[in-house]
Amino acid sequence: MRCRGQMARSPSGLTAATSTPVTVTESKAGWFELIVGKSVPTDGAAKCFGFVTSYDTKPKRRLAELLKAQGLQMNQAITFLSDGGDTVRDLQLYLSPLAEHLLDWFHITMRITVLRQQLKELIATAPDHDLATLDDELERVKWYLWHGNVFRALQVVEHVQWQLEDLDEEVPASCKLAKSVAEFHG
Repeated sequence: MRCRGQMARSPSGLTAATSTPVTVTESKAGWFELIVGKSVPTDGAAKCFGFVTSYDTKPKRRLAELLKAQGLQMNQAITFLSDGGDTVRDLQLYLSPLAEHLLDWFHITMRITVLRQQLKELIATAPDHDLATLDDELERVKWYLWHGNVFRALQVVEHVQWQLEDLDEEVPASCKLAKSVAEFHG
């Protein structure tokens, strides 16, 4: 993993992108996905970009042309900082299959916070079960990730997932949280 100073000296610069579902009440579908980001080359000005995946006819090509205009060559290293969403990840792989992909800390902790909130709701619906220990486990996941111990963090996430799956017959509401934990685990 690189620190921020090393990233700034990367020959290709940095591209950050995030995928955001936007809810629109006037739309027939009810929502659309917006991808926004900023390309920060080592030399030259940064460029912002944004598009709606279901509306823009050639979003990948437009972004590839933006990066090319900033001097990116196909054999050049590039680092993507993203939320890790499937749509953004596919876009990154399309643009540069050999790129380095980093998940940003904000989105990781945001997802863990959502898991902990779901757990608090589950604890309120099932007071007879000792689920408070799972909150400590999710907090440990964040600690392990912050300290670079991805292997141990994944072990703890699996453990939480198994405990929730064991509860599904006694506490049916645990299925929703188990699904969210499984999605976080990947």
